[in-house]
Amino acid sequence: NYSFDKIKSKPLVFNNNHFNKSKEAIDFYQNTKKIRQILCFNCLNEVVNYTFIKDKWYNKFNFNLANQDALSKNQDDLSKIIIKNPIHSDFTVMRDSLIPGLLKNISLNLDFGTKNLKIFEIGTCFYSFDNQNTNIGFAISGLDVVQNAVQKSREVDILDTKSIFVSIITNFGIKESSLVFEEINDSLNVNKYSSYRVFIGKILIGTIIQIHPVSLEQDFEIKNTSVFAGEIYCNALFSFAKKTKSNFVDKTLQDVERSLSFVFDKSVTAGSIIKAANKTKEISSVNITDIFEDEARLGKDKKSISIDIQISQQNETLTKDTIDNQIIASVIKNITSIGGILRDGKLSN
Repeated sequence: NYSFDKIKSKPLVFNNNHFNKSKEAIDFYQNTKKIRQILCFNCLNEVVNYTFIKDKWYNKFNFNLANQDALSKNQDDLSKIIIKNPIHSDFTVMRDSLIPGLLKNISLNLDFGTKNLKIFEIGTCFYSFDNQNTNIGFAISGLDVVQNAVQKSREVDILDTKSIFVSIITNFGIKESSLVFEEINDSLNVNKYSSYRVFIGKILIGTIIQIHPVSLEQDFEIKNTSVFAGEIYCNALFSFAKKTKSNFVDKTLQDVERSLSFVFDKSVTAGSIIKAANKTKEISSVNITDIFEDEARLGKDKKSISIDIQISQQNETLTKDTIDNQIIASVIKNITSIGGILRDGKLSN
């Protein structure tokens, strides 16, 4: 038997022998691929929407000043591209922003009970027949941190939105200090106290916004939920981009998870436990999931702490023997060095 895991993966390489692509097209492909890596690293999931939107969504979240100035010269529906034979009544005009589609995605997910959402899309927006640009859009809602044994839950906010925006910008060699944030106070669709146009010099590069609750309810049927979004204009971003080495590595193998429980003296801190576990290089993350105290079962001044460990598989699939007898054994050794005793002497899978 020869299974798929025996087939070695190879990156898709553009060259003149196989593709008749210009350097501009190749650079664009590589840049958008890099953006996807950055956003996925920030725990966002990619969505793909139709390029058509409802007529009432048009011009609600298009804050591109240059485009608006150009469109304002034409009073005939601001150069709106109307679909003469739409496939559905909800798809009647070409989109001028990615945000309406993302908000509709959030609305549908909320209907199905999914409350904590981080999504993004890279796609074309249409400002006129002669003016079409690729944008990067993202939207977040719900909890950024879910309550566990060591920290309280926390809802996403505009600073999380800014963090995602800045992570994209800085990975293209642009310094955060070069960004200028200007409040958006000319739109009823956003909260003006936490919505900003973002400039580099006099060039608008994108926006970060909080959707106004009235707009969320009336236009997208989203109630009692805060939603934040951002949009970056690729033509502006790439004009400022500098050649930088990507910090992201293509990954084809999923992480492995293990759970362990230890007994410690009450004086041992959570931070020291996480630090000890992270000494093993294959460990990608450590989270404390439970803290338990019971003098009758554990002894006086003792506590039990459970941790979840993620093991990163980089270049090859790890065997159970390697995971348990080398990596996990190393973690146990490091934690016992700070006074931890493995409960029951067993590994919890």
